[in-house]
Amino acid sequence: ALVYCRDRDGRILAGNQAFARKFGCLPNDLPGRRLGELVHQDDMGALRTADEELRGEPHRSACEARWLTPQGWRWIAWEETALIDASGRNYGARAVGHDITRQRVAEEQYFKLSRAVEQSPVAIVITDAEGNVQYVNAKFTEATGCTLEELLDDNVQVLRDGHPDEASYQQFWETVRSGREWRGELVRERRDGKKIWESVQVSCLRNTGGEITHLLCLREDVTSRRVLEDQLRQAQKMESLG
Repeated sequence: ALVYCRDRDGRILAGNQAFARKFGCLPNDLPGRRLGELVHQDDMGALRTADEELRGEPHRSACEARWLTPQGWRWIAWEETALIDASGRNYGARAVGHDITRQRVAEEQYFKLSRAVEQSPVAIVITDAEGNVQYVNAKFTEATGCTLEELLDDNVQVLRDGHPDEASYQQFWETVRSGREWRGELVRERRDGKKIWESVQVSCLRNTGGEITHLLCLREDVTSRRVLEDQLRQAQKMESLG
């Protein structure tokens, strides 16, 4: 763990070997250095807020901030305890920290991926390995009018939707269960009775052991393209007839 002590003005009083090594110096070089030299300016507010919390009971606080190290900016999570002298005066704080940079990067990547999926212009469905719905994005709800809650309550088999017959559906499952990707164009009837064509792609999601745990289904409305293709074929047919 990284450990250091500071006074009320933000000057470092002392630090352990791990703290000094993190910042590329010796423990004897730490006293007198100001936190402003090490902490990202955008995160100084978090440190000031933590310092305010130390003044009240139970004289503890926690915060996360970016600190400048020889390897660049690193996220460090600190738990601070107020240093109080015999007269009850708060004269500083003792902080114990851990580098959480990898965790923060992983969280940022997760949030980016979540936003990309949720805001995708393509309808996205995630099911378990048996085809039971576990997630749908906003585009799917917009396109179908069905929310995740409705799909779960009614136990709707969304992967069945659009297949013309049982044979087509079973062939789809044979492809997916063998670990291959399935692609096709299916026609689906909306709640208002209008039929739409969708380009559908279903692929497998696997765990670290290679086992299929979930299925990812992408559905894109291609009705406009199909209409244009039909019009083109009709025009070519009329032209061939003179």
